[in-house]
Amino acid sequence: MEDYSDDEYDAMLAEWKLDVSEYVEDMKEYRNAKRDWDDCKVRIYNLLLTHCPKELETKLKEMSSWAAVSADRDAIELVKLIRGITHKHDETAQGTMAYVESDLLLYTTFMSKQDTLQDFYELFTAQYETINAHNGQAGYHPALFDEHLDECLAAQGYATVADVPDVDELEMLRAEARRTSCEEYLACLFVRVADQTRYGGLKARLDNEYLTQKKSAYPKTMAGALKILQNFKAETNAGGRRRRPRPRRAWRSPRQN
Repeated sequence: MEDYSDDEYDAMLAEWKLDVSEYVEDMKEYRNAKRDWDDCKVRIYNLLLTHCPKELETKLKEMSSWAAVSADRDAIELVKLIRGITHKHDETAQGTMAYVESDLLLYTTFMSKQDTLQDFYELFTAQYETINAHNGQAGYHPALFDEHLDECLAAQGYATVADVPDVDELEMLRAEARRTSCEEYLACLFVRVADQTRYGGLKARLDNEYLTQKKSAYPKTMAGALKILQNFKAETNAGGRRRRPRPRRAWRSPRQN
C-alpha cells in the first residue's frame, strides 16, 4: 500500500468528497428530470393522440408495436409510428419501395417561387432526416467520402488507412468522414434545388469562382448553405431578367422653345 503524507491524504480526501458531492447532485438532477419526463410524456402522448384523425389512429392500432407504445404512453415512440406511417415506413408498405420513395422525394423536391427560404430549409431537412432515421445515409457518395477520409487522415498525420494503428481510431475517422461528406453533398444539393429565379445568379457565381480559382466555393455544411442563400442579393427582377437602369426623361421648361 502506498504511503501518503498528511497533506496529500487531506487533498485526496477533499477531492473525493467533491466528486461524491457532484455525483449526488447529478443523480438528483437526473431523477428529477426522469420524473418530469415520465409525467410529460403521458400528457404529450394524450395530446398527440387527440389530434390524430380516426383513419391514422386506426392504422396505429393495427401495428404490431402499438400495444407496447400504448401501455407505456410513450410520446416519442408514438411520433416515430406516425412518422413511419406518413412516409410509408410501416407494415402496410413494402420496405424497399418505402426507401426508394424517401430518396426520390429528396431528389425531386425543388423550391417554388412561393416558398420562403426558411420553410423550404425545414422541409428539405425533414426529408433527409427521415431517410437517416430509417438507417439510410442521405447524401452518401463513395468518391466524396474518400476525399473526406483522406482529409481526416492527413489532419491526424496519416498518409493512408494502413498507417492508422488503432481499429477504434480508424472507425472514428471513417464516421467523421462519412458525416462531413454527407453534409457537404446535402448542402450542395440544397443550393442546387433552390428557386432559380431568386438564386440563379448565386449558382452562376459559385460555378464561375470554381472555374477562375480552381477551388469549390460551394458551402460544405447545411448551415453554410442556408447562410449563403440568406445573404445573397438578387440581381434579377421578378421575370428573371437583369434589371436595366431606366433612361432619365429630359424635362424641358415650358418657356423653352
